[in-house]
Amino acid sequence: GSKRLKKITRTLIIGAVLVAGAAFAKEGATLAGEERLAKFARLLEESRPDSHWLDAVEHETAELAVAVAAMRAETVRRLQGALATRKDDAFPSAEISLDGWMERLAGDHPAVEIEDRYRTVLRDNRPRDAAAGRTLDGPHLSDLSVTFPLKNIPAAEASTGEQKALLIGLVLAHAGLLADMTGFAPVLLLDEVVAHLD
Repeated sequence: GSKRLKKITRTLIIGAVLVAGAAFAKEGATLAGEERLAKFARLLEESRPDSHWLDAVEHETAELAVAVAAMRAETVRRLQGALATRKDDAFPSAEISLDGWMERLAGDHPAVEIEDRYRTVLRDNRPRDAAAGRTLDGPHLSDLSVTFPLKNIPAAEASTGEQKALLIGLVLAHAGLLADMTGFAPVLLLDEVVAHLD
């Protein structure tokens, strides 16, 4: 279904982000960043958390969060470019975008500005996040939007066969992107790839 399509597409993006290089040995930090947000939420649950300690954690968390958001946004941009080159392919090309506010700002605003904004969000939301037991704002909540442009509908509203065709197109575009980024063509193992196509 559409949730599975989004999950697989997110995995493809993380793969491309990891390939993007040592500059992002930190997207192991993407996952670490989500862990950091969870630890931050646990700190907030303490009866009298040290505000200086929270400031320090928020400072570092904001830097990591913005780095993750910027790399995700760049990777989605590259993957969308790879999808655009496949317009005449046998499999339909999806349109993808990220709906997180950090990713939307990443291309037009300096990282320091976004970090400062996120630090303010974290500081202002300490009571709310403490009550929830988790951080309620950040790149860990960004979602991937997948659209079927031939019908101009969200992938979630496409048929099962159309969703599978979109996914195959995404996987092939991703493989092409990885080949362009690394100079090596990846090996794809596709099991019953044409089953359930419309």
